[in-house]
Amino acid sequence: MSQRPFRQCRLCLRDRFLCNSHLLPRAMYRTLRSVIQTQNRNPLAFGYGFAYTTSNQTSDYLLCEECEGRLSRNGENWVLRYCYRRRGLFPLGNTLQQIPPAYADNDILIYSAASIPEIDSAAITYFGMSVFWRAAAHRWRLGDRRIGINLGPYAEPIRTYLLGQSVFPNSAALCVLVGIEDRMIEWAMNPVSHNENGFHSHTFTIPGMTFMLNVGGRLPSEFIEGSFAPSAQRLIAIFPEAERRQLAEIGRAYRSTAAKVRGESGRM
Repeated sequence: MSQRPFRQCRLCLRDRFLCNSHLLPRAMYRTLRSVIQTQNRNPLAFGYGFAYTTSNQTSDYLLCEECEGRLSRNGENWVLRYCYRRRGLFPLGNTLQQIPPAYADNDILIYSAASIPEIDSAAITYFGMSVFWRAAAHRWRLGDRRIGINLGPYAEPIRTYLLGQSVFPNSAALCVLVGIEDRMIEWAMNPVSHNENGFHSHTFTIPGMTFMLNVGGRLPSEFIEGSFAPSAQRLIAIFPEAERRQLAEIGRAYRSTAAKVRGESGRM
């Protein structure tokens, strides 16, 4: 077994022996392999313009044991228990479908998680922010691909929030979508980013849940009012059309990656 490096933990900033930290939870990979029905049971890796199946997990030495435990206790443990686990076992999705939404139309259902005792809103918020922070705090790699986002001036306020030293950062809005259709919830996506008009939007997905973090000084107030955090109502949505758009984007990237691989093989 390789020796653990002794250097600065990126979260607490103390010199400690570091753990092999995962960008997305290690237990999530076991969940994906248990629900994938195809012969190739490797999860799908998705990033900037590429998508392919791989047995590799995105991990590196980043955090000390104390900070790993902090992230697990404050968010990861609850989210992994309540996200999609397998056919028929999706505690969060099942909870929402048993409760009348606060708002509904033909396209979207919106719930106030603050009024649903079964939902640990603090854990969901902490988990989502911890993954976005991890994606920005290190130069992650998956094979020869770079994985990660740039949070700019928001990285430090999020770090201190995760340590319990500050409140949820200003000019930031975390949104949470819950999937309901089997073919749309049995996958995961590493954090990716794109620019909106005057602000930045970052997204990642674990089985059954998509997290979006919008940040920027020009972030419209309606984004904060309609968010999971910092909105006091902790609004959470079921939005099938958004899931379909994500899957379509992944499908295009997967076909493009496969075509490039075939082209490179033909030139060898």
